[in-house]
Parts: sequence; structure tokens; C-alpha cells
Amino acid sequence: MSYIKKSVKGILISIFFYLTFIYESEEELFWKKPIDERLRLQLYPVERHHILTEDRYNITLFRVGKKGLSQVSTRGKPVIFVPQFLNCIDTYVSNEDHLAPALVFANQGFDVWLMSQRGGEYSPNEDRKEGYSFHEIGYFDLPKSYEYIYSLNPQNITAVGHSQGGNTIFVSLTEKRLKNVHKIIMFAPGPFAKNATGLIPYFVSSRLVDMLAKYTDRINLTPSKYLFKLCKYFHLPSKLFLTTVTDTWESDMNIAKLYQYTKHSPQPQSIKNFLHLKQLLMKGQFYKYDYGYEQNLKIYGQKEAPLYDLHSITESIHLFYGPHDILTRCPDNIELYEILKNSQAKNVTFSYYPTVGHASFILDSKAEFLQEMIKIIEED
Repeated sequence: MSYIKKSVKGILISIFFYLTFIYESEEELFWKKPIDERLRLQLYPVERHHILTEDRYNITLFRVGKKGLSQVSTRGKPVIFVPQFLNCIDTYVSNEDHLAPALVFANQGFDVWLMSQRGGEYSPNEDRKEGYSFHEIGYFDLPKSYEYIYSLNPQNITAVGHSQGGNTIFVSLTEKRLKNVHKIIMFAPGPFAKNATGLIPYFVSSRLVDMLAKYTDRINLTPSKYLFKLCKYFHLPSKLFLTTVTDTWESDMNIAKLYQYTKHSPQPQSIKNFLHLKQLLMKGQFYKYDYGYEQNLKIYGQKEAPLYDLHSITESIHLFYGPHDILTRCPDNIELYEILKNSQAKNVTFSYYPTVGHASFILDSKAEFLQEMIKIIEED
């Protein structure tokens, strides 16, 4: 009898091990597919484009059209979505069709582009060892993307950036690298993070990042099937975890759909990006990368790393903020708004959505802000 019990116990343990560590369901395999393959199966026309930046990085752009069409239309106003810290562009299309920002825009007839950043899943550049932060992404990747998109659809282009995606856009604007800009829309941008709380600022500000920088040029965080299963089947622990990372408990996060982008998030990052974010957190201002006194003198002509000049921005900027954000808090957003309002920007608006947090801007259960975004872009 004891032999039978042990055998049954062994079988059950084996089944549990298989289901947890080996087995992948059809749905899991679906979300594991590259973004263009997946969107085609969802009946969206998609094109994959490859560009080469000035500093010789390969960048991949995805162009998405209206659901049900046989091919992408080139007549709509172009909109480019810029990725966040640790995440890739899949985050903009992983919610339900009527809630995912990029899919809502595509179905409204806009010419939607998704820019994959250097070092990520779609633009790995595995042979390159140079460090990069959001500065290089804003200085090289986004301007080249703008140039390429304009060559195919010669209309002024709107950029949409969430979190670090906003920092990337600010680099492009302050360095005067973008041409043919229509509007700039930012969800919870992070140039100021004086009041940030949670695990991300704690980790980035820790000595661990400096220690890692001595031994590696990148942190190879990658998507996990275990994270997928956790988020799919255990909503309460998933939401509890997010309250320490991005959003408060009261956020309108569509937690039931969180698992859908865990197959492509988090993404590998250059250690320099972590170090640059650490410098922003420590200094409380939007500084360029600090290489140390000697290197700063060679690169910037001064001992201290200079500030990005937000006052020099001349474009139309539209900020979106939610009070349940634990990374870019209200005081930091208001400070950014006041600076931009007193800059040379054509127009600056600040939209407040009382049920939104940080990650919920890309995975919200209502996404009411998308209609305001569409209105902003449609206004010439």
C-alpha cells in the first residue's frame, strides 16, 4: 500500500512539474509569438521595417493597419509609439482591441508605427557592446524612425511615449533631433522622480547596480513562462506585486489581461540605462549621463553633466497623469508641467485621470484617455 501511495505521489509531482515548468498551452504559445505574427492572426495588417541609425544600430519598426484590411493604409496621420523602461512595444497592443492604445489608433485610421529600441527583442544588436541609455535611443533611434516614416508618409508625425518613452522623446526634442513633428503625447513621463516609491527606484538606486556595472554591460532580464502563469491564474498576488512596482491598489489596471504581455516583458537592458536612471533619481533633475569629471570634460566641455534644456522645447506637448502612479508622482508631474508651460512650447496641456496609475496607461480597464488623445491629434 505504501508503495502505491509513493507511486501516486510521484506521478502527481511529475504532472505538477510538467504543467508548471514544461507545458505551454496554445494561448501561451500564441502570446509568445513575435508581435507581427500575432497581430496578423488577430486580423491586423502589419509590416516589418528595418532601419540603420547613425551610430550603426539596427532598429526594427512595425507598421500596423486597421483590423480586417488586407494591407496597411498610408493615408492616415502617422503616430509612433515609443517603448518604456524594461518593456517592449508589445505593451501597446496587449490589451483588448478597444483598450490597447496602438490598436485603438490603428482602428481609427491612423498610420500606426511601433519603434523597437536597441538591445530589445526585435532589435537585439547582439554583436554590439557599447553601452546605451534612453539618451542614445532619443538621440539616434527616434530621429531616424521619424526620418524613415516621413519618407513613406510625408505628414507631420505624433510621438506617444509612456514612462521612459517620455524621457526618450524629451532627449530628441531638447537635442533638436526631430523634424516634422505634429504633436507629442506622454503618459506618466519620468524626467523627474524625486518622489518615486516602490521596488524599481529602490533597486535602481541601490549599490547592486554599481556592482553589476563592474562585471557586465547589460542586465539580461527576459520574459518568463512562470510569470505568465502567475499573472494568468493568480490575479490577487499579481496585483499585490504591482502595488510595489507601478500602481496603487486603487488603479484601474486590467489585471485579468496582465499575463498577455508577460511573454515579451521584461526586456534586456544596457547597464548604462540603469545607471542613467539612478543618476536622475539621485539628482532629482533631468541630467545627461554623468561619465565622471574627466570624461565629462571631453564629452560636454564641463566637469558636471549638463541638464537637458526643457525650456528650449518648441513643440506641442500633452501630458497625461494618474494619481495612482507610484513611480511618477503628482509633485513631479506638476513640476514638469510648470517648466514646460514656461518654455517655448507651442501648447502644453495636463490631463488628470483620477482612476489611473502608471502601468494602467497601457493596460487600463477603461482607457477613457484614448479618446482625448485622438482628439488632440486630429486637431491641426
